[in-house]
Amino acid sequence: MARATHTAVDGSTVVIDGPVDLGAPVTSSIRLQDGDVVRELTAAPVAATDALPFVVDEEYAHAGATLRVGHRDEADPSLGSRRRDTFAVWRGTDHALLVVEAEAPADRLIAVLDRLTITETSAGLSVEADGLQPATTRLVKELPGIGLAEVAPLVPDVAQGLPRWAGTVVEGGELYRDEARPGAPVLVLVSDSATTTLLLDGGGPEADEATTQAAALVVTWTPPD
Repeated sequence: MARATHTAVDGSTVVIDGPVDLGAPVTSSIRLQDGDVVRELTAAPVAATDALPFVVDEEYAHAGATLRVGHRDEADPSLGSRRRDTFAVWRGTDHALLVVEAEAPADRLIAVLDRLTITETSAGLSVEADGLQPATTRLVKELPGIGLAEVAPLVPDVAQGLPRWAGTVVEGGELYRDEARPGAPVLVLVSDSATTTLLLDGGGPEADEATTQAAALVVTWTPPD
């Protein structure tokens, strides 16, 4: 069994034990109430944010790291519409924090980052600020041989969306099987502290093998102190 330990963007510790390669990086997101606007903050490896299709317009030293601000233009020829997305990314040693807004001045996004206390460790990047919504925290990781995993804390808002019937008892809790759409099988693993949604890589025999592997996963979510 392999083990991976990650820091979610709200400071929670997420531990994944399983029979597959757990070396893939993660992204983690959380919502922030900013006045009347709810924003999404996304933590990811620096290399992942550098690969995003944005044009960098400005770069500064910021809070012990580098802050890049830029834009991406989106066009829909069928509607004759155009939109400019503005981005700001705080780049640490290995991890980065990204905020994006359509048709926004750069100063607005810099002001959002100024509100945050950002902490980077080898396990990930976390933020603290008034207005964060910890129940919205998600952590996403690719699990080879299974699929894409989205992990959430098992809080009341999340539990309300889970099946009301018993799942298959497995090592890591209860396992449910469904379809996101026809031919797109999904598994949901529910433990005492986390719910993990697994979008499987394929159907048929591949899905059966992925289900066998998923049945051996153990996922725990520990909120910050």
